[in-house]
Amino acid sequence: MRHDILKSDFLRPHHRDLWCGKTILQEFYQVAFRKKLYDSIDALQVDLDEWLHSYNHQRTHQGKMCCGRTPFETMIDGKEIWQEKFVN
Repeated sequence: MRHDILKSDFLRPHHRDLWCGKTILQEFYQVAFRKKLYDSIDALQVDLDEWLHSYNHQRTHQGKMCCGRTPFETMIDGKEIWQEKFVN
């Protein structure tokens, strides 16, 4: 593989992955560890699962793709559009 012809951001981590990790850190972990002392990983996992469900299914987002919908609604709408374009 010739590295001199790769785009400059080819070897960098994907920005969306970094954003997601930062969001979970700031909006879940930092808040959870201030409010509660966890006695097991299982207890932490239960709270994380609840937060992720709320984040993806109940809380609306104002980002470019969501436009006031939840991320789950955005995914379902995108899937329907993809099926109309490529399957039918």
